[in-house]
Amino acid sequence: MAGIARFYEQILDTPILSCDENKVVISMGPYQTLTFESTDTDDVVVGYDYGDGTNTNDVNMHVDLRDEPEKNPKDHHPYYQSNYGPHISIYIRDIRATYNRAADLAVTYVNPRFSRKAYNEEEVVKDCMFRCLDIVDPENVEAGAILRLEHEVRSVLKGDGSLYKSCPFEEAPEGCVI
Repeated sequence: MAGIARFYEQILDTPILSCDENKVVISMGPYQTLTFESTDTDDVVVGYDYGDGTNTNDVNMHVDLRDEPEKNPKDHHPYYQSNYGPHISIYIRDIRATYNRAADLAVTYVNPRFSRKAYNEEEVVKDCMFRCLDIVDPENVEAGAILRLEHEVRSVLKGDGSLYKSCPFEEAPEGCVI
């Protein structure tokens, strides 16, 4: 759980309310938390073989990845599988810095299912969002994903400084920048 806590705290800049070996509780705003809790069963562990010698036999998978070449751009952008599994949306204070931290860990993701596709910092700022799929421990990146859960990471603010249209806050929390 400590690796998950570090990912949310160090990469997504979200406060950790509590963390022990079995559970981590993350503040997602003034009235919302996200809780990860270990289970006694192996039922939630799903192995996925990527066909290139790597697999995720020890990673909790909360994704439904599908090959859909027709949904990927035909230009220089990398190819991504479409995720039809669950995703969560979170709002963060500094989209640019958060994106750069996620990109440095190579956990950014583009879901071809959706029209907004942010492949770089400029597109992230323009679209006020980016996605990541893997939760990794920033202090042990080489160990790979702890779990896979698509995150739509949204900016509280638009480029003009106003609140993003679906932002749940009535006013921007202190420290928000674009």
